[in-house]
Amino acid sequence: METKFNKNINSTPCTFLGRPVTQAFASFFLWEKLLNSIEFKRIIEFGTWRGNLSLYLFLFCFSKGAEFFTFDIKEYSSYKDERQKDILKEILNFRQTFKKLDIFENIELISSLIKRNGRTILFCDNGNKIDEFKAFAPFLKVGDIIGVHDWEIEIFPSDVKEIVERENLEPFFLKECREIDDSIRFWKKC
Repeated sequence: METKFNKNINSTPCTFLGRPVTQAFASFFLWEKLLNSIEFKRIIEFGTWRGNLSLYLFLFCFSKGAEFFTFDIKEYSSYKDERQKDILKEILNFRQTFKKLDIFENIELISSLIKRNGRTILFCDNGNKIDEFKAFAPFLKVGDIIGVHDWEIEIFPSDVKEIVERENLEPFFLKECREIDDSIRFWKKC
C-alpha cells in the first residue's frame, strides 16, 4: 500500500511545541484528520507520561469547547529533570485536566465521565492497554469512540476480539490509520 507521506514519517519521533512525545510524527496528522471530521464532547486519555500529546489533545478540546481528561499513576513532566516547571502547562492550567490515579481503582469515576451526554473519545495509551480496553469499552455509548496506541506492538486483534464483538464495536477510521499511522486503531460503538 502506498502512503501519502514520507516513508519514515510513521516511525519518526517528534515533539509538540519542543516537548518530546512518544507518538510518531504521523500521529498528529491522524489526530488532526480524526478530530476535524467528527463532533465530540470530550476526550479521555489513559497514559499522560510527559503530558505532551495530552497538551495537544487538551488544546484541541479547548479550541472546540470540549472537555479533556488525562489519567496516569505517575506525575507528568515535560522535562528529563522532573523538578523543572512546565510554564506553558501552568499558564494553561493543564493540571485541572490531569488526575494522578490508578484507573482500575477509579472505574466508577471514569465511567461517569464516559457516560456524560455527547460523544466521548477514549484513548488507551497507558501501561496495560489490553485491560484498559476491556475494562472501559463496556461503558461506551452508541457513537462513542475508543482507540489504542501501539497496535500490533503491545495490543493485538486477538486481545480485543471478544470485547469488540460483545460490545458491538466497529473499526473506525481504519483506512486513515493504515495510511497515516498504523500504530493507532479506533473503534466506534454501534
